[in-house]
Amino acid sequence: MSKIFLFCFVIFFLNSCKNFKNIDIDDISRINIEYNTNQPLNYGSNFNGKIVLKMKDRTELDITKHHKLQLNTNVIQVGSHKDELIIVERPVKFNDSIVNIVYQFNCKKDMVYTQKDSVYLNFYGPLTVSYSGTNGSNGANGKNASAPSIFQDGKQGDSGLNGTNGQMGSNLHVYIWKEKTRYQILVIDQITFTKAFYNLKEMDQPKLLTILSNGGNGGNGGKGGDGSKGNDGVINATKNKNPGYGGNGGNGGNAGNGANGGNIEMFIHSNATLIQKNIELFSFPGIAGQAGAGGKGGKAGTALAGQKQVSNGSNGTNGWNGMNGQLNGAIQVLIQDFSFENSDLLK
Repeated sequence: MSKIFLFCFVIFFLNSCKNFKNIDIDDISRINIEYNTNQPLNYGSNFNGKIVLKMKDRTELDITKHHKLQLNTNVIQVGSHKDELIIVERPVKFNDSIVNIVYQFNCKKDMVYTQKDSVYLNFYGPLTVSYSGTNGSNGANGKNASAPSIFQDGKQGDSGLNGTNGQMGSNLHVYIWKEKTRYQILVIDQITFTKAFYNLKEMDQPKLLTILSNGGNGGNGGKGGDGSKGNDGVINATKNKNPGYGGNGGNGGNAGNGANGGNIEMFIHSNATLIQKNIELFSFPGIAGQAGAGGKGGKAGTALAGQKQVSNGSNGTNGWNGMNGQLNGAIQVLIQDFSFENSDLLK
């Protein structure tokens, strides 16, 4: 690699960092999502796209995964792969074909630039509908103890906090029927009695419709903080100080439990039976969280000649592991004619 090329790369990298750190709200032209409108676009689906910040000087910055960008995450989220976005909003009408997005980007001087945008859906699959329980939160790690300032003995580390339990998957009633070239899918949460109305254009794929109602995983316990070192012994003409004991480590936090999977009861109308071979239903229990480790005990202070050596601090105890969720949810698929025109199901 030539020195000139390396120099140019470093200058480009530094300028890019500077751009992100010093963006003035008045220099922004707009934020918008860039995606191929011909790809499958549906509620509950992943698609390829990125979010671009456009400046008035025509500079464009990919801010899809930038920490200064905030999205309405109940509508759209950033996936784990490059240029992957996920539509998580649940439609409240069958003819809803527009996903409305709100961007917020934090600029310098604590100013926030806000922009609205939209994604237009074509209802092509595959469609993934998730009613899985949320994972438990991880417990915060305990803080390491600070060095003693007045007393000789080391201080104890803080205990890690407990992880929380995962949430149970929802109990669902799912109704599927066919309207011309579209499957219409009504999902009713039997816990909250909320409804979501999905459209899916007819096609033949191995995984056309996936419904998830897995139990959430338990959160991990926080690690205990380390104890601090005791102060060394002191011998001088004015005052002698014995060495300080090492501070004890904090205890690790307990882990949260995994939750049970939810029940899924699916009713497929006789005019839509061809979709059955393209459906996957999952309702597994969540996995237990991992216990937090106890913090390390601090070292004892050094004893000088004639002083008694004192002990190191004790390590904190480890927390308890959580328990796995106990039950798969019950899954039942029935072929059954039902009224969907002017039905109470649609109200």
